[in-house]
Amino acid sequence: MLDFISTSEVLGKPAAADLKLGLATAPVLFASEMYPELEPLIMRRFSDKGDVELALSRVKSSDSIHKTLLLAQQFGKAAVESVKHLSEGLERTALESLVEDVLTRTK
Repeated sequence: MLDFISTSEVLGKPAAADLKLGLATAPVLFASEMYPELEPLIMRRFSDKGDVELALSRVKSSDSIHKTLLLAQQFGKAAVESVKHLSEGLERTALESLVEDVLTRTK
C-alpha cells in the first residue's frame, strides 16, 4: 500500500517498486475489480510499456487503497486476538505493538 500513498524519498526505494517487479499487491487486485482492463496487465506482470503507469492511475482513481487498509486492519485485529491467550507480559505486548506499527507505518 505504501507504494501508492508515499514518495520515493520517504520510502527509501522507488515508488511503484512492486509493480516494476511485476507484483500485483492488494491495491491493484482491488482496483482490477473496478477496472477489468488491469487483468491482462497483472497476467503479464506489468511488462509492457505504460503498464505500471496505467495500474498506478487506476489504483489512485479507485477505492482500492481504502479497501486495502480495511483488509489490513481486519487481519491486524485477528492477529491481536490470536495472542490474547498468552499471559500478559513483554512478549504479548511486543506482538500487539508490532501489529500497530505495521498498520501505522509510513515507510
